[in-house]
Amino acid sequence: MVDITYTAREKLKSGHTSGTEYTIEVDLSRFDESPNPVQTENKTLAGTIYTDLYHIEENYSIGIDYMPATGGTVNHDDLREFLYSIFGGYSFDIDDGTTVYTLVLTGKPTISNNGAFYNYSFNARAV
Repeated sequence: MVDITYTAREKLKSGHTSGTEYTIEVDLSRFDESPNPVQTENKTLAGTIYTDLYHIEENYSIGIDYMPATGGTVNHDDLREFLYSIFGGYSFDIDDGTTVYTLVLTGKPTISNNGAFYNYSFNARAV
């Protein structure tokens, strides 16, 4: 289980207020790190290669499975509010109990309804 903390902005769940910080506890089905070195390579006429490393982006592929039948305190409305609230480069935190990752959404998330459960998939970058 991890805690996701975000500021509600869009698709507000009943009883929630825009601009208020909320924390939801979820099970991640995937939290894969994919480092991306931002660098340039130059080759001399003699064939020697020089690499300039500018920085390394920490990218993550994240998946959350939610099964309505299991109940719990988090539901589809919570997860939908979370995803819609982080559009536009707004940051959110994932706390796994050991490390707090401050991230921003990259690309478009996917919400799949597979009958017995929902799957939420998205990519994020560390700030």
